Amino acid sequence: MIVKNDEQLIKACANGNEEAFDLLFKKYARPLTFFINQMLYDQNRSEDIFQDTFIKVLENADKFNDRYKFSTWVYRIAINLCINELRKRRREQSKMVNNSPYNPDFDNYNFIESFSHDDTPFEILQKKDRTNRINEAMKSLPQSKRIAFILKFYHFLSYEEIASIMECSIGTVKSRIHYAVGKIQVLVKE
Repeated sequence: MIVKNDEQLIKACANGNEEAFDLLFKKYARPLTFFINQMLYDQNRSEDIFQDTFIKVLENADKFNDRYKFSTWVYRIAINLCINELRKRRREQSKMVNNSPYNPDFDNYNFIESFSHDDTPFEILQKKDRTNRINEAMKSLPQSKRIAFILKFYHFLSYEEIASIMECSIGTVKSRIHYAVGKIQVLVKE
């Protein structure tokens, strides 16, 4: 199968081409699961939400609007599913009588950072500490700001792509990212 881009693959999916679906699934498995995990801080649910995302992709392949990029569309689906999951969690947590400060979901989240083979044990501990502080700061961000920050600095998307995914203006995206960076810098220094 010779296909040039994701948009052609999703059109092929709409026509029942399983190979095209497999190619999209494999291409987005790692980055999209990582993104979802950054939203939910729960590896198991992240994998479930990723699969739900691609179920929706398959079910709605014929509705894909080729004015947009496939990546924008698939990230928007994932974000909507993450938002629904987070709302569900909040409802469940508000029903709980025992409000323990311990949240096991956050223990499952492992931030990916590569260490140099030349790093000393002290340098590795410093990097892990910095990573933990960044993760804690990211958790405190409002959802819209966290999404913009993650898409920009972990998935390297352009402001235009983020604006399309988040369905807002480029100025709003820049504002959200500026807020997120400032808040994280303050919290990491504390």
